[in-house]
Amino acid sequence: MTERRTRCEDHGGYGGAIASRARLLVGLSAPWSGLLALALVAGCLSVLPAEAADTPHPRDKPAEDAVDNPPALPEPAPAEKPAGKPAEKPRDKPLPLGSAAPTPEPAPEAEATKPEAASSCLGDLRARGAKVVARPDAVTQARCGVEEPVELSSMGAVLFDPAPILACDTARKVADFVSGTLSELASKHYGTGISTIRVAGAYECRGRNRQPGARLSEHAFGRALDMRGVTLADGGNFSVLPRADKDMTVDARFQRAVRKAACGPFTTVLGPGSDAYHDDHMHFDTKPRRSPYCR
Repeated sequence: MTERRTRCEDHGGYGGAIASRARLLVGLSAPWSGLLALALVAGCLSVLPAEAADTPHPRDKPAEDAVDNPPALPEPAPAEKPAGKPAEKPRDKPLPLGSAAPTPEPAPEAEATKPEAASSCLGDLRARGAKVVARPDAVTQARCGVEEPVELSSMGAVLFDPAPILACDTARKVADFVSGTLSELASKHYGTGISTIRVAGAYECRGRNRQPGARLSEHAFGRALDMRGVTLADGGNFSVLPRADKDMTVDARFQRAVRKAACGPFTTVLGPGSDAYHDDHMHFDTKPRRSPYCR
């Protein structure tokens, strides 16, 4: 009894009131007072669990660190800027009524590269005093081909009549020979210079000696020049003719000297005595050979 009373008193409130009444009844001398006190104590015990369950418990105090230093929230990602719209091309202003639309200007055409602009051979010839122009239009037949065809009009004061069409490299060898060796020989034998080279042939798409079915001549490649004679600066003339070896005239000696001097600068030298096709001119060409052919 004393233990139950103590448990009710410990809970206070409603339980404490029941315990006080139970003590009062125990103190009474009535015979039913003890039973009533037991009933009150039992009631006290029956309400304790429910009362204890309804009693609110204090919540845990939040940690000071959590209050004072709340966890940092992640920074929000920067919002993506909307893609900019492509710049709009300015609209053309509307044309006045009745006016015609302007004609668009044609795109400038690339300036065609002139053949002579890309040729070191032409530049070299001109630097030496030659009057020369590119002539790619002169070669029209497919079976004949001339590497960089040019027209050589003069070399210094010496004219070519008519102006021959030659491969540029051959024209350079001709110009060097005329301005150097040939002019020196003329001065030595005649005491004067040369004013004109009388040309018998140059580029021509044909077979050798103009014979049907013959192999192509060096003339077909622009690598040959035929010289009929020269006109001297004093008005005199020299013509290529058949002459005997014992002929000691100035023309005979000059002719032999020219043929001998040309063998080397040119790879082929033919003239009177070589064959009947060359009795009236000298043939100089630059055909690729292991050694010069001169007769």
